[in-house]
Amino acid sequence: MFIRIILLLSIFISSLFISCSNYKATSPYNSNSNNNINNNDNTININDDLYAVGPDATDFDIEYNMREYYKEFNKYKIIVKGDINSSKTLEYIKQIINKEYYKEQKIEVDLSRTTLASIPQEAFMSSATLSAVVFPDTLEEIAISAFQGCTSLTNVTLPSNLSVLRHHSFAGCSELQTVIFNDNLKTIANKAFYNCKKLNNVVLPPNITSLETSTFDNCISLTSIKLNDKLEKIGANVFQNCSSLVNISLPSSLTSIDASSFASCTNLKNVEYLGDTPTITDTPFTSSAVPTDLYLPNVPEAPSSNSWDNFLGITWGADKIHYGQSMSE
Repeated sequence: MFIRIILLLSIFISSLFISCSNYKATSPYNSNSNNNINNNDNTININDDLYAVGPDATDFDIEYNMREYYKEFNKYKIIVKGDINSSKTLEYIKQIINKEYYKEQKIEVDLSRTTLASIPQEAFMSSATLSAVVFPDTLEEIAISAFQGCTSLTNVTLPSNLSVLRHHSFAGCSELQTVIFNDNLKTIANKAFYNCKKLNNVVLPPNITSLETSTFDNCISLTSIKLNDKLEKIGANVFQNCSSLVNISLPSSLTSIDASSFASCTNLKNVEYLGDTPTITDTPFTSSAVPTDLYLPNVPEAPSSNSWDNFLGITWGADKIHYGQSMSE
């Protein structure tokens, strides 16, 4: 009888080891989360909603949850949910992330679970620790200087319903490299991206009809700018000091280019114009930065009137106007 009991116990213990070998560890906080941390064959599912704060959260609540998130994931992140349009949540966040204690840290802010309609004026201005922000789909406006001087921001994706970027909204974000614009954006106000020295590529959204004064002024790393086919006006100094810009293609919809739009673009060599008549009479270039070649893909041959010879205020050499040829050819 004793031997039989020992045998049964050994079988039971063996079965435990076998079942544990197929065990998948799951966080007790998880509920249908898509976030996972993989560690060899084991998976721990993470539901960061556990760390989210609502519109009634105090500054203490927000900072506490941020620090708890850090304990778990070794990075600071603030997650907000609910209707915070009338709350002090953003004020509290700005106070927290600008504390002396965090000055050497990087802090992410996730607003995607809120119903926020507008980022208020100067909401995160000069918040040097802010390294990432996720916007809600409900966002329609980013107000004046909302993220001006946020020198740790590197990438920004604008949400689908955003229609207005007010002036200086991202000015002085010196580490900002990439901005993904949404198709519904209708207004980019003056100096919105002024002095974003690492911004390197811009694809203008399709509904922008005007670029205001100094929008991309002093974006010294900007190598590529794709303008849309609805753009009518380029304001003063829009691309001033974009010293890495080599090529620019101007759409046929363009009717006005203010003086000094391309001032001090010292490496700009090639200009392509997609129109077929020289209706633009403005002089957007300065004597210190004059492009050398003009491409006219929709003008098959040189007209007898020589009407393109002084297009955009430049005296183009006869061999420098490329009729019927695209800039990429």
